[in-house]
Amino acid sequence: MFRGHYTATVDERGRVKLPSAFLGIMREQFGDELFVTSLHGDCLRVYPLPAWLKIEERLARVPSMSPARGKLMDRVTFYGQMARLDKVGRLLIPQRLRSNANLDGEVVVLGYLDYLEIWNPEDFSTKLEREGFSDDDKKLLSELGI
Repeated sequence: MFRGHYTATVDERGRVKLPSAFLGIMREQFGDELFVTSLHGDCLRVYPLPAWLKIEERLARVPSMSPARGKLMDRVTFYGQMARLDKVGRLLIPQRLRSNANLDGEVVVLGYLDYLEIWNPEDFSTKLEREGFSDDDKKLLSELGI
């Protein structure tokens, strides 16, 4: 499980070295094969391939004519690419996502249990301010037992 956040740097070739805490988990539990994508183009989602394959299994059970399935597939396919970590744990960020998500220089790498997100730090701060965390959010989580 990926938890917390760390900073990293995108180099001049568009590669980011995964923080050592995440890299250790990635390699020990999942290996070097990844699926990288985005839902909105504002950040990079990094799925270990086994975690992504579980999502694909669930998606395969959703009717192909489902509008929600279609919208999700449009986005993850448009932004998505297979990737592999190199020997030192670097990931090449696809050019389209590097540009759209403004991933240049310092970035934040966040652990979301079974995947990572990579954000421009200022954009992520803006997201947190914009979305807030309401009493309704707290209530829903409480109803879910969290």
